[in-house]
Amino acid sequence: MTPLPAGLTSAAGTGSPCATNRTQITWAVGDVLSSGSTSIEYQAVIPIDAGGSASLVNTATVTASTLADGANDATAERVLSATDTGTVLASPTGTKTSDVSWAVPGQDVTWTLVARLPANANYYDAAVIDVLPAGLTPDLASATITCTGGDTTWQTTCAGTPITGSSGSSTRLVWPLGDLAAIATERTITIELASTVDPAGALAAGSSAPNAFGVGWFQTDATRTVTSTTSSTEPRRWAPPPSPSVSRS
Repeated sequence: MTPLPAGLTSAAGTGSPCATNRTQITWAVGDVLSSGSTSIEYQAVIPIDAGGSASLVNTATVTASTLADGANDATAERVLSATDTGTVLASPTGTKTSDVSWAVPGQDVTWTLVARLPANANYYDAAVIDVLPAGLTPDLASATITCTGGDTTWQTTCAGTPITGSSGSSTRLVWPLGDLAAIATERTITIELASTVDPAGALAAGSSAPNAFGVGWFQTDATRTVTSTTSSTEPRRWAPPPSPSVSRS
């Protein structure tokens, strides 16, 4: 807490109504007349290692007695409480577009994936994840990756060849980004990926092929091995944008 206003007392959560790893703070505000009110404003510092989309719960309780006897007698007091919960760190977002709205067998379709990671938050074992539907064959060799924000080294090495795997009949592509420490500017990852409608693939004439895309990350740091299935076997959070579709006709 920085700074603590006059009249503020900080006490460890142990032995207080607060849960483990929380801090109870008490103000002695004195008497408040029926026609009056009082308010207190203070600042709190978000933990330096907080992950993106972190939510912190702050519970405020007012304890007072209707008797002017200098005490709060449990048999003659009223207790009022209020709780407010907010997402204090923003979540990554993403957009995805295709260069065509429909395609025929053998035609190429180029997808543009844009992931945006807001400033001032940590993203542990972050990844850009694309689930390419059956019937589309990716051309990984031609994929391009452009990164902005962060330092020069990160911009040139932010992501390499994706890890490939399967998700049912779809192809799962995972571009690991590693642990991204909080910085003062937004990071942006843009990936252009070409794919081909397989003439012998699973797409029937007139069908659509939605191509799902997401940004995954963890809120806490840990030793992990990121694989093509990490996002489905770990508590990874998602920020999926709308998915375009491609029709085979």
